[in-house]
Amino acid sequence: MPDNFADMVGTSVPAIRGFFGGTSPKTARLQFFQTSLTAKQVKGILGHDPRSRTWRKMPDPELREMYEYLQRATETDRTQGLQEYINQRLRPNPNIPGAFPAISIGLLDAVGWSGDGGREESAVGTLMIPVESKRILLDGLGRLTAMLNLLDEEDQAKPPVAKDQSRNNWFSFPVTIYAPAPGHPVSIEDLGQLFFDFNYRQKQVKKSKAMTVDKSDLHIRMANAIGEDSSGVVIRHGGMYKKSATLGGNSKELVSQQHLLKFVRGACEGRKAQDSDKARIDEPNLHDQSFPELRQKLEDFLVGVEARMGPRFEDHELLHLSSIGWQVLGLVFHDLEYRFAEELSEADKAVVMDRLAAIDWSKYNAELIRILGEGNLDPTTGRNKLARFTKLGRETKDGFLKYVRHECGLDQYDTEPTQATAEVTA
Repeated sequence: MPDNFADMVGTSVPAIRGFFGGTSPKTARLQFFQTSLTAKQVKGILGHDPRSRTWRKMPDPELREMYEYLQRATETDRTQGLQEYINQRLRPNPNIPGAFPAISIGLLDAVGWSGDGGREESAVGTLMIPVESKRILLDGLGRLTAMLNLLDEEDQAKPPVAKDQSRNNWFSFPVTIYAPAPGHPVSIEDLGQLFFDFNYRQKQVKKSKAMTVDKSDLHIRMANAIGEDSSGVVIRHGGMYKKSATLGGNSKELVSQQHLLKFVRGACEGRKAQDSDKARIDEPNLHDQSFPELRQKLEDFLVGVEARMGPRFEDHELLHLSSIGWQVLGLVFHDLEYRFAEELSEADKAVVMDRLAAIDWSKYNAELIRILGEGNLDPTTGRNKLARFTKLGRETKDGFLKYVRHECGLDQYDTEPTQATAEVTA
């Protein structure tokens, strides 16, 4: 099948037909056709480039209005993430195979249909899209935008990418085409309702559940590898809790999966990746090739903390096992492995680890009470003890991190100390 719509005029598109609101063209309100098309063929079927950057330049004002009414411009971060997904998961022979759900095209006008064997009622046959019909991408704009952007890069590459090596040959999109049944016209408002149905009538999966089933995200895989290693530190001290973001009241596990993931993201990629799961890392330290070595280094780091802290390591009353504590431990690893790797000798790193373990991680630490919340007098000890975490957000984490870096002696290597660093040092 050709790629351009002009070349598709008079060309049949193999498809399977179904209906909504009835079981035949006579009783149904809406019919749909399922087929498979490459990215270029989708663009050809549409007869235009659907990417948001082209909307204002569309010569057909009604088509432009349809997109601006129905669609949302695709965010750059999401497009980049989808491009990475295509390059890693949809390439030939990937480590983990990937796939896309069907994209959807809506038509305002009825289409031609020829069932197999000349039988009009057949569910299998060929579809003819009239040239004059308005056609719009209803769902899948981000997926198609990502692929078309990659194909644009191929077109501009020097030397040019050989046709048989193009990503356009890597996969085809499952495509569902919605069109009115004969005698039952649809309006742009009807298509708008379909768009709403597809995109907003969804129940969001809990983050903890999504993390449990997602095997493709390398940072999640790393957290699972560390948390489920039968001979690793986490298992030795109770294991990893997956049911929610925080440990349950009766939980005996060492850490929740989400807290361990924050540790991993910060350890591998630094503060930005830890603060936002959606942050895009241009050159991540964790990738398929580095996974085994980084896994061992992260395990060695935890073993080092465990050995130096002794029984204190698994005491949940200590703040190194709090959410913010795990995050800071990850960032200390990042400092040792990446930020200050050139300045620190192995002996220097050992000193940092000694000082890290020697920190007063208890809720009696006056400095941590000041940073994290409010303290009350503990009647058992007669000392002021952290009672509530009342200070949250980036500034609180910044203060905790700067305190730990100062106690470890890492602040001396930071050539651009923040205000919080200066306050702790003072």
